[in-house]
Amino acid sequence: VVDDTESNLMVMTGMFQNITQHLDIAESGEKAIEMIKSNHYDLVFMDYMMPDMDGAETTKRIRKESTNAEHAKERQDYFLKLPIIALSGDDSEASRELFTEVGMNDFTIKPVDRKRLKTLLLKWLPQDMIQVK
Repeated sequence: VVDDTESNLMVMTGMFQNITQHLDIAESGEKAIEMIKSNHYDLVFMDYMMPDMDGAETTKRIRKESTNAEHAKERQDYFLKLPIIALSGDDSEASRELFTEVGMNDFTIKPVDRKRLKTLLLKWLPQDMIQVK
């Protein structure tokens, strides 16, 4: 989960308490890129409005890593195909178009409710990865 607001990170962390998934958090786009380059993630929830580098720019930079010749083909595919879900308070058509344009795969309005979270997890992760307590 990438979000610059501590309370939003706490809410998302709380929502994952009953789901047996490992959850990492990043407080900025720069930190998220660093973590995504250093680890393997199955899904990213990306806040749209962040200072310094917003979620759209962060996503563009992640997708651009797929063209980096220094990465093996498998890593290039990872950066290109990693599902990134926009977290936004704005669900306008213009925002949805922007999210798609920059390479985000889906979006959800904030605050995220448990039902929507479960729907997104089931949509973007293999079902055997999701275990709800």
